[in-house]
Amino acid sequence: MKKFIFPLAAAVMMAVFYLWSPFNAAGDKNEALMESGGKLLIPQRNVAIAAVSLKDANLEFTRARDIVGLRALQEAFIALPGVSKVESILSVSRVILEGDDIIISRAIPPEDEDVTDEYLAELSGEMASFPELAPYISAEQDTLLFYVYYANSISPLEIYRGLKALQAEWPLPFDFTGRAPIIAAAESLLTKDVSLFFPILGIMVIVILSLFRSLMAVFMSLGLMSIAMAASWLFVGFLGIANSPLLLLIPVFSLGLLSDYLIHYFYHRLYSPLTAPEVSLKKLLMFPLSLTALSTLIGFLSLSLINGSGHLQLGILTAFSVALTWLGVFYWCDLAPCRKSAKPLMVHFQRFQGRLFARITKYRYLYFAAIAAALVWGILSLSKITIEPYPIGQLPPATTIKKADAIINDKFFGSVPFFIEIDTGEANGMLKKSAMLELDRIHRAVDKAETGFSYSVLTVLKQMHYYFTEERDTFLSTAQYDDFYDALIEQYLLYFSSGVEPAEYESMADSSYRVFSIKGLIYYRDYNDLDSFIGLLHSLEAEFPENWSMEIHGMARQLETEHNNLRGNWILSFTGGSLLIFIMVLIFYRSLSLAALSLIPGFVSMIISFGFIHLAGISIDVFSIIFVSIITGLVIDYSIHTLAALNHLGDIQSLEGAFSEIIGFSGIPIFLSFLTSLLSFSVLFLSSFRGARSLGFLLFVSLVLSFFFSLYLIPLIILPIKLNRRKTNG
Repeated sequence: MKKFIFPLAAAVMMAVFYLWSPFNAAGDKNEALMESGGKLLIPQRNVAIAAVSLKDANLEFTRARDIVGLRALQEAFIALPGVSKVESILSVSRVILEGDDIIISRAIPPEDEDVTDEYLAELSGEMASFPELAPYISAEQDTLLFYVYYANSISPLEIYRGLKALQAEWPLPFDFTGRAPIIAAAESLLTKDVSLFFPILGIMVIVILSLFRSLMAVFMSLGLMSIAMAASWLFVGFLGIANSPLLLLIPVFSLGLLSDYLIHYFYHRLYSPLTAPEVSLKKLLMFPLSLTALSTLIGFLSLSLINGSGHLQLGILTAFSVALTWLGVFYWCDLAPCRKSAKPLMVHFQRFQGRLFARITKYRYLYFAAIAAALVWGILSLSKITIEPYPIGQLPPATTIKKADAIINDKFFGSVPFFIEIDTGEANGMLKKSAMLELDRIHRAVDKAETGFSYSVLTVLKQMHYYFTEERDTFLSTAQYDDFYDALIEQYLLYFSSGVEPAEYESMADSSYRVFSIKGLIYYRDYNDLDSFIGLLHSLEAEFPENWSMEIHGMARQLETEHNNLRGNWILSFTGGSLLIFIMVLIFYRSLSLAALSLIPGFVSMIISFGFIHLAGISIDVFSIIFVSIITGLVIDYSIHTLAALNHLGDIQSLEGAFSEIIGFSGIPIFLSFLTSLLSFSVLFLSSFRGARSLGFLLFVSLVLSFFFSLYLIPLIILPIKLNRRKTNG
């Protein structure tokens, strides 16, 4: 009866997860200006940008019927699921002088009959006088941009699919870009070809499991992995986490990771020569497999630090499936009737490894020197490795995203929005002339750095001042307004606020005139562009007046945060796993030297991997970082099983014989696990997407290094010492 408890409990759990999964609502469309963390209403960072080439569509900006016809496209964008608002030349306002009145009016009148060829021709000639229109129409007036704002809760995949569907059905061609579409497109390309090779991958894993010559072992292994994957998928749905294209990587990772527990278990149950009938298999494997599971949990749960649409799902799903597999191995497989095989497994492999190790030992100092040289190479390469939070470079040039990005960088001011919130530290602080001069200094520094485009309350004030005085520069340069400068600013802003949308005004300045903002766009070729921009802002902040402070929001801040998260994920996964293995080995074996030795394979593997990463020209991004989570668990697994084999060694008569015993106890299952993981992850090499191949390369190199350093390096250090000690003691 006990053997049915685990599958029944898993079935009940899956039923609960399925029946009580929350309904994923479309999100609140009022989230467009509701980002928390600032004192102003901060424009939504979840924005896609669509580029329409008037020239390619045989349209002209000065032809009324063409511009009126574009309203349908704007309405189509607004109708997309989760869209909060759409900004374009069709909806944006400007400050104009009409007779003796200064008013805020739409650049393109809302009524179709008011849009005439003559009006558009006049607007075309005046375009340079309205900097607020620059983000929406190119200087040549042959390209328009539509900024499509989404609610926070809308996933990148939903945004990407909605825009792709509209692009396919709409007669007017357009391209689009944005952080969400870039992530979703990269994830889709990463997994596009992988599903084609699932049958081949499954067959390869079955072949490896068949080496155990036990149908019970094969069926229970496949059954447990299937239960773990299915229950984990239902669990993340129960948590309300949306599906992403990265879901297709789960079978690849699961077959490579979950099979490890089953391979070790069934090998020791069926073949291990050191597993006597009176020895509890659960007691023997509980420590190494538990430590492997814990390190894998740390690695994959740390993926939640990354804001890719699928990383939270991938991390939790893999972690949960590992936990279920661990439970299934000890509380289900352990109850199955399996008879120990009388015929040993892979005897020739075991003997060959013993002879090979004896030869390597003779030249071990050359081996150590080569490792030391590789470590120096890896350390020197570390400073040259780039971290790239914006994976647009992974996309093929022909994609709509790369086309839109090229158009925006060429004809406009970049595709990464920023929003800077400046606090003067006192009420009415921005009404002072000194505050406006400081704001002007910021604008000039930003413009000089070729940031792209910046817009603030000062831009509006200069425009208002021009209509009142027909001079822009005197707003800051003359002293004639100094006695009533605060009243002048208030008067200008009163005019402006009466005609503009309240949300837009409240994103520019607060009601106490203490806080104001600068927003704009920056060019982004790689993270160095953003890093230079952030550095410029901090250098400006260092020269702020006393009590002034600055906060950066928007996509620019988000990318900076994700850059730091990528670096933090690497450190957390590696150091967390290393610290775990050190503490557990110290507790279990009560040997400080053995605990320190257990860290060597992981440390050496990771450092040398840096060299290969730099050699291959791979940037650490939201996809390639996944390799750290996988390798952290596997290198600890290999190291712990090797240490367990060393702990079970009896009296050492020769290096060859001792290493053969290690291979017989742990080396064979380590090799089979290594082979299964290698075959599973090699599927990524078959992808047409460069990002998938890069991830496959990192996994391949790191896996090979982890295998050889764990299985060979630790015995290469310990066994000669033990043998010499035995000879010395007689």
